Amino acid sequence: GDRFRDLVLDTKYAHPCDMEDARTLARTFYPKLSIADDLLEKARTEGEGRVRRVGNSLHNIAEAAARMGLSSIDLAAYEGGNGLFSRSRLPSRKEAA
Repeated sequence: GDRFRDLVLDTKYAHPCDMEDARTLARTFYPKLSIADDLLEKARTEGEGRVRRVGNSLHNIAEAAARMGLSSIDLAAYEGGNGLFSRSRLPSRKEAA
């Protein structure tokens, strides 16, 4: 704890990720999967621009695309497959079922 804390010179809040950040995350972690902008935007807004939540949603999206045998996916295909997004709240029983 202390060793790491001593190395931090300045602490600031991170800016929420924008669409370009979401595209970069998707290309970096899932280079073989084409994720449509409508789906990236939904993942970004549902995750309130928080990188961890957007990343979790991208993981869910990639798993869903693999299950469906898709190399590209958009919002309609993902929601049609009952896709979930990482949010600040837990999913309802209906959403999780």
